[in-house]
Amino acid sequence: SLMTNVSGYAAQHSTIIVMPDASKSWYVNSASQASAKFEDSIAGDLVAYVDAHYRTLPLPRSRAVAGLSMGGYGAMYLGLKHRDEFSAIGAFSGALGIAHDDPAVPLSDFERDHKAEIEAIVGQPGTEQRRGHDPFALIEKVPYPELPMIYIACGGEDFLVRQNRAFVALLAARGIPYEYREVSPRVHSWDFWDDNVRVFLDKLAALWNQ
Repeated sequence: SLMTNVSGYAAQHSTIIVMPDASKSWYVNSASQASAKFEDSIAGDLVAYVDAHYRTLPLPRSRAVAGLSMGGYGAMYLGLKHRDEFSAIGAFSGALGIAHDDPAVPLSDFERDHKAEIEAIVGQPGTEQRRGHDPFALIEKVPYPELPMIYIACGGEDFLVRQNRAFVALLAARGIPYEYREVSPRVHSWDFWDDNVRVFLDKLAALWNQ
């Protein structure tokens, strides 16, 4: 991204970073449009393409998935559901509650303003389709030995911070290892994401060099 120094950080770690354009898909197979299979494309086709065309280590322990905002949700969803492909998840200012129906985890103004559009993608409230897209539900199905490394970061003044705190509280209640970094006064902004891309890549280097 031109808004971060991600290419420089990648070079420091000799890491290949792939950034697919998923438009406004939320990185899932759409609940209402059968042809919009972004999850299949990214977790299936894209991973296979990268391994076939670049000098990768084609193993789950050498792959991670990360993203910011909508991509933070996408990273958590894809990383948990396709944990056989990724060893680590990074979610920066992630919209982690986008498919979560618990009234104790309030929707952000953005989610309220785009409610119909989002429901068309992740499913209607109360449906199994929607629950299948909910990281809060997915995390409870992951056997402990299969858990990826989980790194979550959010600004203390970010409009999504309550969702992030609720997700972290669930991880803590379930005894699931994670690292959560909340920094104030920080908001939903590129400078915060740039900081945390660097932190996450440093953590991957430590994980992968164990």
